Amino acid sequence: MNLAALRLLAMVVALLLAAERAPAEDSTQHATPEPAPAATLATAIGAPATDADASPSITLAPVKMRLIETGRSLPIDLPTVIRLAEANSLDILEAHARRDEAHGRRNEALGALLPEVTGTFRARKIDGMIQASFGQRDRATFSTLNPAVGVQLELNPAEALFDALAAHRALDAAEHESGRAHQDVLALATRQYFGLLAGHAQVRIAEQTLEASRELARIGRDRTSVGAGLKVDVLRAEAREGATAVRLVEAQRMLRRASLALALTLQLDPSVTLFPAETVVRQRTLIDPALPLDDLIERARTARPVANAEGQRLTAAEHEKSASLAEALGPTVFGSFEESAIGRSTGDLDNRQIYGGFIGLTLSPSSIGRVQAADARVEQARLAQTRVERRIAVEVISARDDVLTAQEQIAAAMRGLRAAEAALDLSQVRFKGGVGIGLEVLDAEAALSEARTNLVTAILAYDTSEIALLHAVGSVSASSLLAGVATPDGAQP
Repeated sequence: MNLAALRLLAMVVALLLAAERAPAEDSTQHATPEPAPAATLATAIGAPATDADASPSITLAPVKMRLIETGRSLPIDLPTVIRLAEANSLDILEAHARRDEAHGRRNEALGALLPEVTGTFRARKIDGMIQASFGQRDRATFSTLNPAVGVQLELNPAEALFDALAAHRALDAAEHESGRAHQDVLALATRQYFGLLAGHAQVRIAEQTLEASRELARIGRDRTSVGAGLKVDVLRAEAREGATAVRLVEAQRMLRRASLALALTLQLDPSVTLFPAETVVRQRTLIDPALPLDDLIERARTARPVANAEGQRLTAAEHEKSASLAEALGPTVFGSFEESAIGRSTGDLDNRQIYGGFIGLTLSPSSIGRVQAADARVEQARLAQTRVERRIAVEVISARDDVLTAQEQIAAAMRGLRAAEAALDLSQVRFKGGVGIGLEVLDAEAALSEARTNLVTAILAYDTSEIALLHAVGSVSASSLLAGVATPDGAQP
């Protein structure tokens, strides 16, 4: 019997085996939602949206894996992540504390413009020699009671005024820094949630690839048992199954790491494994990357809290310089008024009023150094503002480019996924028909797994880049992260 006849016999045997197993395989597909064929696997992981106007998405099924601590897991969605981040973040609480400190310093500076109120009660007794104002000496014994209430004010008016203005600007800067911390935390928590979603998707993809490898190994063993297959195909499938199992374990580890990172940000129990409650990985457009680049940069310069904070710091430094000049050249004013009583005992107290005041001028060589230092701080604040403005422009350009790049990657990944699904379908048909080899199916499965991973990675890269662009223009908020496309003025449609 020649080689052609052997091949024909193998094809007939394979077709007969496939026909005999068809009812059993159909019943397995109804009982298990994720059987081996590639089309069904693609549907289980989620096929890309076919509507040209729809955003690409991938549907995920639940996964089974070892938890950080047995029996302790928690599904969490994006709204809950944002709510917990706003309530529990230590960075936000620390920024609020710094704002409160600046508020106290502003009140301290304002208080320096107001007079101080004093109250005293003096009691003393003299028994012995006394000396009068003109030098006369005499021996006497008497008591003195002197209750008094007074008001006094001592300040350099110009210095006190500029100090108050500087403290007010410092408070404004602290307010903007508090807003910056709020945006930073929300952006970080959302990125970490997408990391959790990516970990879930990678685990699910590895699970499906492992199931397909096991199915191929089973079919290969069945074919080998009847003499219609090659032992090498079975060994290759089992080797691929082992390699996929290793990747699955690594994907599970990365999912647990993503859970730990998110739990730390949200101040949750890290021993509880977090899972994304969402079952769809979808493309989310938070801000339109097609907006003119100049508009995005200008929007960022006016809306970014860090830019506003640096502007307030520059103004505060200028006021502090003016206060230094006033301290060096301006007069010091003092005024007081006292309403008091004096007498030998409580029964013979007599009222009296004391008024006083002076204006003084002090010229100190050390004031020259203080003015020079204040001028240097103004220059430092100006340079810091320029640096921030330039960094903001670069961040906007970079984030926008990342979004556009991710769009291109999604389109390419969708084309690759469709081609990989078609290739695996054809390879499985050829293999079951006896005209293909197991290595061809293994390569097709590997290509499909890579295509699924590429699409998930591209979609989540787009979502993460959208968050970066939203953060770069200073528009991160709970509503913007949960809404659709942002309009140029920051309003949500």
